Amino acid sequence: MSFNSQRWLENAEIRKMVESGELDSDDIRARNLTIIEENKKQGIHPLTGTIQTKKHRQKIGSVLKGFVHSGQSCHNMSLGHLGKKRFPHTEETKAKMKTRQQELAPYYREKSLEQWADPIMRDKMVKAILAGSHLRPTIAEIKLSKLIEQICPGEYEYSGNDSGIDSSIIAGMCPDFTNRNHQKKVIEMFGDYWHSEEVTGRTRQEEEQRKVKNFAAFGFKCLIVWESELSNPEKVLEKIAQFNGNKQTV
Repeated sequence: MSFNSQRWLENAEIRKMVESGELDSDDIRARNLTIIEENKKQGIHPLTGTIQTKKHRQKIGSVLKGFVHSGQSCHNMSLGHLGKKRFPHTEETKAKMKTRQQELAPYYREKSLEQWADPIMRDKMVKAILAGSHLRPTIAEIKLSKLIEQICPGEYEYSGNDSGIDSSIIAGMCPDFTNRNHQKKVIEMFGDYWHSEEVTGRTRQEEEQRKVKNFAAFGFKCLIVWESELSNPEKVLEKIAQFNGNKQTV
């Protein structure tokens, strides 16, 4: 009898035991974990049931290490799967999955809130999000960055740069530009649409004050520059100079 046939018979027996109430999901999970650990110790492949020696596994690992499919290979594989549904679920299974997701949603939400309430964990989560999103400055942020550099060269760093991620998280908040000279000052670029009353439900003044107060609670001064203000660079330069404490203003 093949390994797969044996597994099928075992699964059939398990299904009967589940239907009769002799086993529940926790029993099955514990049994599977036990089998996996035993197979690992014996070097048994989880699908074929063949025994792989340590030398064999190392050889396979060395061959696959660093292996990357070519663009043409990826394209061919995508064409091969085009229009196919892998492991299609029945309507009954879909309904069960949906019900289970709804049952677990409050639990996951509670755990997420607990993690977010922890300052250390919150900063780790934000750093992970930033690192994965590969932030790049918008056109407005690039324009503002040039103006900042003109008034105070080398003093502020864009938070999307890889080198600035670790030092730019302030209590879970990520300012657009952070002072590098150990001054607790940040500069935010507000897009006219994304920070408008239509999107936020707050007036421009309320939106500014909300951000300024959030940073002030941790001892940081915050300057807000609106996207529409960039049409008058001289005014923005003067605004930055006054905020940064430069002796000479534009």
